[in-house]
Amino acid sequence: MRPTESLAGEWAFRLDPASKGVAEKWFDAALPDKIHLPGTIDEAGFGTKNAKPPTLEGPYRTYDYAGPAWQERDIEIPPAWRGKRVTLLLERCRSLHHCLAR
Repeated sequence: MRPTESLAGEWAFRLDPASKGVAEKWFDAALPDKIHLPGTIDEAGFGTKNAKPPTLEGPYRTYDYAGPAWQERDIEIPPAWRGKRVTLLLERCRSLHHCLAR
């Protein structure tokens, strides 16, 4: 079994509905909001309040958002992992366009 590190906990966060975060270099500034992961944007209360009534057609979200979002967290890679392949697993992502490691 491979060693793992949990990334659960508080992350810096920001919705990016206009897709301007890369152009405005949000990666060089602190993100203003916080979100607890694992979790969903809906559970954290981000997005537009859903005015539609619940149905049996699928999951109901109290807050609705579909689009880019930024999540950031500082982590320390254990010294024993130096020179080894490290895999980042992110759950519940529809897509991942950028991952910045420093």
